Amino acid sequence: NVCIGDTSPESTLDIKGAGTITPTNATNVAPGSIFLFNSGAGSTTGGTVGVFGWQADTGTKGIGSGIGFSRENSVDWGSQIRFYTHPAATANLYDITERMRITADGNVGIGTTTPTYLLDVNGNFSANQTLYVTTAGKVGIGTATPSNLFTVSSEVSDVAWEDTTAGEDDFTARANSDGLEFFSTSSSRNILVLSGATATNPGFVGIG
Repeated sequence: NVCIGDTSPESTLDIKGAGTITPTNATNVAPGSIFLFNSGAGSTTGGTVGVFGWQADTGTKGIGSGIGFSRENSVDWGSQIRFYTHPAATANLYDITERMRITADGNVGIGTTTPTYLLDVNGNFSANQTLYVTTAGKVGIGTATPSNLFTVSSEVSDVAWEDTTAGEDDFTARANSDGLEFFSTSSSRNILVLSGATATNPGFVGIG
C-alpha cells in the first residue's frame, strides 16, 4: 500500500491532506486534491483527462466507467465534466459511452451532449416513479405508458386547481363511471357536469 501525506496507508493508494471549503481556483484546492493535467491536447476541443475504472483485462482494458474532465472548445475557456459507463451489450468490450454531461454553463445533459437547459433529458424519464415523460412528448401521471398527450391513471381521479389567494375558491375535476364533473372544492357544489353517452343514454351537460 502507498500513502501520500501520511505514514499509515489504509488502501492500495491513500492520499491524505487538508480540504478547503470553497475551491475556486487551482491555487486553493488544497493539498489533499488530485491534479490531472492535459499536457497534450489541452487546447483542443473535447480534450479530456479523467479517472476511469476497468473490470476486465484481456491485454486491453475493457468494461469501463469513469469521469472525464474536458475542454468545451478551443475558442474560449469553458470546461465540462463527462460521465461514462459501459453498456450491457457484449459486442463492444473496450468501448465506453457518455451518459451525462455538465457544461460550462452549468447545464446538465442526460442522453444528450448539448444540453440547452439546466436539466436536459433525451429519453423517457420519471420523477419518483409517478410522473413520466416519454420521448414522444407525452406526459403520464401514474402510468409509464401514456396513450395521450396527458394521461392520469389513478384510483383517485380528482384533479384540483388550488388558488392560494385568501377567500378564493378552489376547483376540482373528477372522472367517474357517469362522466366528468367540475365542482367547488370548498362546498362540493357542482358547477359543470358532463355525462358520457351510452347505447341508451345520449349524454347530457349540467351547469350549476
